[in-house]
Formats: sequence, C-alpha cells, structure tokens
Amino acid sequence: MPDTARKDDTRERKTITMTNAEAVMEKIQKKIEANPDLVDKVKAVFQFDITGDGGGRWWVDLLNKPGTVAKGEKKEATCIITMDAGDFVGMASKTVSPVKLFMTGKLKIGGDAAAAMKIQNILA
Repeated sequence: MPDTARKDDTRERKTITMTNAEAVMEKIQKKIEANPDLVDKVKAVFQFDITGDGGGRWWVDLLNKPGTVAKGEKKEATCIITMDAGDFVGMASKTVSPVKLFMTGKLKIGGDAAAAMKIQNILA
C-alpha cells in the first residue's frame, strides 16, 4: 500500500510542477541534461516568447553541445515560438494540441517552421 501512495504522490508532484512556463523550462533543462543526444537530433535554437500571466522569455540551444536553457533573448534563434503561458503549459503537459493552437492562431511560429516540428523532442 505505501508503494501506491508513493506513485500517487509522484503524479501529483508532476502536475504541480507543470503550472507555469518557468516550470516547463526547468523540465526541458532536465531532459536535455538526461539526454545529451538531443542536440544531435534537434540541431536548432528556439526562442520562446511566452505571454500573459506566468510568461517570460527563454531560449533553448540545441545546436551547440551540451544544450542550454536560459532566460532572455537569443538573437540567433532558428525558430521563434510565441504563445500564451497557459497554452504553453497545456501543450507541454499534452492537454492541448499544438496543431489546434497553431490553427487557431494561439501558437505563432517565426523562422524555420521545420525546426518547430522538433519541439516535441524536448517536450515529450
């Protein structure tokens, strides 16, 4: 019985940590650290301009090893993603479809659209 409680606690913590854009970026950083081969797979620099409550600006460099996530702006970004913080968290937690967000204008992609398709590698 304690094992079940531990599993439930883990699920609950996961839900709690995915409540804002900064938490999503922390998760992405951990994923990059655990999977250094992502740089070879993705080969792009992403600029995330997350608007609204809990938003901010971050960049993810998956062009140069070992891969980096940082606050701020990266002028050399391959792809620029602009969206609302709530939609970003929903997309990262897989409760909102990125295709639906894009088709409804809630997800805007600038730069290399093909690179944008690789975002699932870091959010999955």
